[in-house]
Amino acid sequence: MSMTGSAPPGDSAPNHDGDSLLQRLLLPLDILQTDCLHTHHWTLILAATSLSLFFIFKKTQKRLPPGPWTWPVIGHINYFRNKPHIKLSNLKEKYGDIYQLRLGTHNVVIACSLDAVLEGLIHKGVDFSGRPDFEVCHILYNGNRHQGISTADYDEKTVMKKNFLDFSLDVYCSSSDNIEDVVAADILEVVNKFVETDKPLDPFYSLESACLNIMTRLAYGQRFDPAGRVMQEILSTFHARNFAKCFHAVDYVPFLKAFSPREDLEFVQEKTLQQILYQRKIMNVHKDSYDPGSIRDMMDHLLLYLETGEDHGLMEKGDIDFLMMDFANSGYETTAVVLTWLLGYMAMNPDIQVKVQEELDGIVGNDRLPSLQDQPYLPYTSAVIFEAERLASVYPFLQPHVARDNCKLQDFDIAEGTILLLNVWSIHHDSRYWKHPMKFNPNRFLTDENSLEIPDHFLPYGAGTRRCPGESLAEIMLFLFFSTIMHQLTVKSATKNFCLEGEYDFIIRPHPFALVFEEREG
Repeated sequence: MSMTGSAPPGDSAPNHDGDSLLQRLLLPLDILQTDCLHTHHWTLILAATSLSLFFIFKKTQKRLPPGPWTWPVIGHINYFRNKPHIKLSNLKEKYGDIYQLRLGTHNVVIACSLDAVLEGLIHKGVDFSGRPDFEVCHILYNGNRHQGISTADYDEKTVMKKNFLDFSLDVYCSSSDNIEDVVAADILEVVNKFVETDKPLDPFYSLESACLNIMTRLAYGQRFDPAGRVMQEILSTFHARNFAKCFHAVDYVPFLKAFSPREDLEFVQEKTLQQILYQRKIMNVHKDSYDPGSIRDMMDHLLLYLETGEDHGLMEKGDIDFLMMDFANSGYETTAVVLTWLLGYMAMNPDIQVKVQEELDGIVGNDRLPSLQDQPYLPYTSAVIFEAERLASVYPFLQPHVARDNCKLQDFDIAEGTILLLNVWSIHHDSRYWKHPMKFNPNRFLTDENSLEIPDHFLPYGAGTRRCPGESLAEIMLFLFFSTIMHQLTVKSATKNFCLEGEYDFIIRPHPFALVFEEREG
C-alpha cells in the first residue's frame, strides 16, 4: 500500500513534499506577514494611547510664571532689601511683565504691566481679594488681622466697614465748605510757620503734624498742639505701627525669629493699647453728647451707624477701636510725604513753579486764598500734583493681595495662597506708557486744549474692590495745601546742587532736605 500523501498517525505537521520550491520559500514569509499585522495593530494602539496621554498631560500641566533660580529656604529675599521697587522692575526685562519669586514659604507673583495689574485689581478682583496671613498683621490688631481693613480678607464685615468709610467721608468731601472748614486752620498754620522761619527747614515735619491734625479733627473732632505731648504720643504710636508694616524677612521665613527676635512688636502692642484707651475715653464723651441730628465727626457717624443697625450686627468692640485708629493713621503720613515731594520738585523746577503761580494769580487773585471751587479752573496746578504722585509713586506696590483659590492671571496658573504684588512704580516709570518717564512733566496730564486728562495707567490709589477709600480726601488735602502754599510762598532749594532721591520703607519718601520759603509780594 502506498504511503504517498499520508502522514504518520498522530503527526499533524503538513506534508510539503509535493510543493514547489517557490511555495516552500514563501511559507515563512506568510507567517511573517501575519505576525507583522499583529505588531502593526499593537503599535497603532500604543501610539493612540500615548497621544491621548500627551494631550491629557498637556491639558492638566500648569503654566507657571517664569522666575529666577532661588536659594533654598530663604528664597529671593535679597530682591526685597534696599529699593525693591527698582530691583523688581528691572527683573521684568528678563522674565516678562509677570514673574514668580519665592520668599521663604511663600510664592509671590509680581505683576508689572497695566493689563496684569488691572486684571488682578478689577477683572479678577474677587479672586485676588485676600490678604497675607503674617504674624505681624495679627499683632497689629490684637491677635486678629481681620479687625483691620487693609489687613482683612474681603468678606461681609470688610465690605460693611468700607461702606461706612465711604458714607462718612462723603459727608465731608461732597461739601466744599465742610472739608475746607476742617483743613483751613492747619494749612494756614503751616504757611505761617514757613514764612516766620528765617532759616532753611525740612517741610515734612510741619506737614506731617498738620495732616495728622486734620485726620484727628475728622475722626474725633479734636486738634492738638503740634509740639504738645498728645500729638507726640499719637505720632509715636502711628510711627511704630507703620514701621511694623515694613518688609521684615522674619514674616516670610519664620525660623529667623530665633536669630532676630522682634522686640519692636511688643512696643507696638503697648503703644496701640494706649491709643485704644485714649480713643475709648473720647468715645464715652461722644456718647454723652451725641445728637443724631447734629453729626460733628466720624465718631458721631459711627454711633449713628450702629444705632440704625447698618452694621448688621457685625461690628464688635475691637472692630470699632481699630476702625477709628486705621482712619486716623491711614492718610496723614502719605499725604505729607507727597506734599514734601511736591515742594522739592518745585525747588528743582522753578519754571514750573512760576507757571503754577501765574495760573493761581489769574484765577484766584490776591484778595483771597484758593478754594475747592477754583480747582476746575486750575488744570495746570492739578496736573503738577498728579505728576508728583506719578513720579514719586509713594505706594510702589499697593497693598499685597492673595489668591483666594486656584485661578489664572494673564493665562498663568496661580495657586491658592499665592501673594500677588502689583508693581505700580513699574507702570508709572514704563516708557511704554509715559514718554521720558523719569522727567517731571505735568503736561502729560493735559490735552492740547489745556484740560485735564487722567490716563488709565495712572494708579496711585489702586483700583477695583480694594481701592483706597480715602482717595477723594487725599486729593482734596493735596490740592488745598499745595495751591495755598504756592499762592502765598515761593520755594527755593537751600543748597546749590539740590537733588531728590527716594528711600523705601513701606512707602517711598525723599531723603531729608531743606528748603527756603519766601513770601510772595502782592
